[in-house]
Amino acid sequence: MSKPSLIVTNNVPLTAKQLDVYNYLLEEAQRQLFDDHEKGIFKINVNDVTRIAPFLDTTKKVREFFEEIMDKKFQFNIMGKDKTVTSRVTSHLISGMKENDDKTFEVALEPFSIEAMRKMVKRKKGIKVKETETLENGERKEVEKEIELQPYLKAKLTEHTDITFYPAKVIYELIKDYRGSLVPKITFNDFKIITQTEDKYKTSYKQNVLEKIEKIINKKDPELNLKLTIEKAGRINKSIMITSTINKIPETLEDFIERFLKEAKMEKNEKNIKFATKFYRGGNYENNIIN
Repeated sequence: MSKPSLIVTNNVPLTAKQLDVYNYLLEEAQRQLFDDHEKGIFKINVNDVTRIAPFLDTTKKVREFFEEIMDKKFQFNIMGKDKTVTSRVTSHLISGMKENDDKTFEVALEPFSIEAMRKMVKRKKGIKVKETETLENGERKEVEKEIELQPYLKAKLTEHTDITFYPAKVIYELIKDYRGSLVPKITFNDFKIITQTEDKYKTSYKQNVLEKIEKIINKKDPELNLKLTIEKAGRINKSIMITSTINKIPETLEDFIERFLKEAKMEKNEKNIKFATKFYRGGNYENNIIN
């Protein structure tokens, strides 16, 4: 399952439980789009929602839960192929719903995300778009082209339902979204906004937020080796640097040699240092994979 990687710097006032349910709705929407890629309204079974969120065990509870999500406006940035912001959107995660008497709902989801997902489905099905191009002689010709896509999240949307601390859930999605790329620095204020911690932990933010996120995610997936580092301007917290082993990390020659010798279980001496240096491929961590 993939979803459009639209949300990076955002204002999404959802709880962790609401985010889990909404992610399930996106997964189900994608499944239904594969059956009918022009579909705009998605049928959701109450029993399936209960499977994701056991506390929603009646139709009434599901309806009220959906209504809570409907009431919340949010903003997100649409990212281009180079991961830079191309436009900004204000929308609602659920734009409309109809309750049926067979324990199902028909739901209209956030339209920009669904349209991006529809393009992905059509491309996977080999559907092309027709465009008109002007040839060198001035003649106009209709050609078929592959559908262009937004970047997509590489993680299953429901693989982090076990993460209940909302800031950790957001950062887990973020580092998965940027797999193979550096995560851009996030200003300290923006970091607090996207993790919904702007009014919390004013005296012990590093311990109660940053270190807690690291602990939760690294326990879930120790190989990620997630690190959140505060960069300061004097005594003021300026930005947050997010690094992990699945993101490209600037790696100095010295750091590479240390890692190489440790993973190869080699003694640190002049001969082995020269040997390790031969395998250094520059500052891109992924290029310095040690087999």
